[in-house]
Amino acid sequence: MENLSGFKTNHDPNKAYIACQKLGIHERILKWPKGYETDLDKDLVPSTSEYHKLLLARAIYESPKLLILDQPDAFLGPNGEKLLQALILQRKRDGLTTLFATSHSSLLGLSDHIVLLEDGTIKSNTPTKKLAQAQSIQMKKASNHG
Repeated sequence: MENLSGFKTNHDPNKAYIACQKLGIHERILKWPKGYETDLDKDLVPSTSEYHKLLLARAIYESPKLLILDQPDAFLGPNGEKLLQALILQRKRDGLTTLFATSHSSLLGLSDHIVLLEDGTIKSNTPTKKLAQAQSIQMKKASNHG
């Protein structure tokens, strides 16, 4: 519990439960030897997917106005990816900003802008809708020649 709260002295268990529920790991944690008080590595070694979900839950514990995620969809599996997509959409509806780097196209449709970086330099910063429209036109042209 303390770890999920970022080791805050006055941590709120409900915030931890909500964060874990959003990422689909709450029920799993309840089955661990000591539930939310399980000492990871001592009482149990979580799977890579579980560990990743715990890190994401820790990141959203306080519902930060700005959340920066690097490859948040790695190791989550299909169900975890759906929960991550729902989380990003909810943050968007709540007026919160989420920046993420991804190599999977499933998250790109949730973005407002796509920034292409190359060697640490911004090569393009394009509204997602504009890029999607351009891609659709290219796809139509390609399919007309086939």
